[in-house]
Amino acid sequence: MSKYQIIQKILLLPQIGNKTALKIINNLNINNYSDKELYEFILDLQLPRFKKLDSERYLKWQENCDNIFNNNELNNIKNIIYSDDRYPKELKELKNFPLILNYKGNIESLNSMAGVSVIGTREPTQYGEKIGFRIGEILAERNIGVISGLAVGCDFFGHSGAISKKGFTCAVLAHGLQEIYPKQNLALAEKILEEDGLLITEYPYGTSPTKNTFVDRDRIQAGLANSTIVIETGIKGGTMHAVNTTLELQRNLYCVTHPDKYKKEEKIQGNIQLIKEGKAKPLGNKEELEELVNLVKQGRSNLNEPFSLF
Repeated sequence: MSKYQIIQKILLLPQIGNKTALKIINNLNINNYSDKELYEFILDLQLPRFKKLDSERYLKWQENCDNIFNNNELNNIKNIIYSDDRYPKELKELKNFPLILNYKGNIESLNSMAGVSVIGTREPTQYGEKIGFRIGEILAERNIGVISGLAVGCDFFGHSGAISKKGFTCAVLAHGLQEIYPKQNLALAEKILEEDGLLITEYPYGTSPTKNTFVDRDRIQAGLANSTIVIETGIKGGTMHAVNTTLELQRNLYCVTHPDKYKKEEKIQGNIQLIKEGKAKPLGNKEELEELVNLVKQGRSNLNEPFSLF
């Protein structure tokens, strides 16, 4: 049994989250276990929230594990664990970092190039669509990865802008790799893989999207990125989950500023508030974007290439 399989089996037990799983892993004293040995070892730890499974639930646990491992192989889904050298270093700074990442595509670029999270509302203005796409283009032109969540709206345009310039883009999913959600972005997901990009998730094969998985997904988007750019968000938009993670990690947060005719749009009031409160830097002209690129690239040689927002 591989280390990945041991960790996945632990995580599939009821009432076992990442922190409890780490406690179990740190107490393991051999490298290989049968299902029975692993299960009995966990029982012996007498964890406060973990209760003994009846025979039906025990068999269901085994079946779930086998189903995931078989489908990983059938669908070319790869996995890395938190102790792997290829595990994205930035993600380890999360308080509750995922112990397993399941993926398809090019994971090496997460460590080999800087990345920026490009996020925002699912219902952007025309300006938001245009600026989201253009920012994706510019980051790709500067060899900066675009990280987003494959949602409709701002995510779609950020990913698409990067792809249009043959850049690297990573889509963080809120479900297992048995599907693409939303379905209308299936073609985009396929294009990401065709262009040597990445689909990645902490969830095993068969996990469906829920409200909670989207919140968890947002922390990973921010955790993988050097900086976060908010294209458009309302004050209480779901984008704020990734914003809060960015602030907790003390990483660079930028919010796109808008022309006056958009100032009363509800979906940009979050941008306005974050800038006003000093939590985010404004992003609306060449100089401000230049500052972001310099921070992200950290003095690399191509910083003096000319560019403009439009």
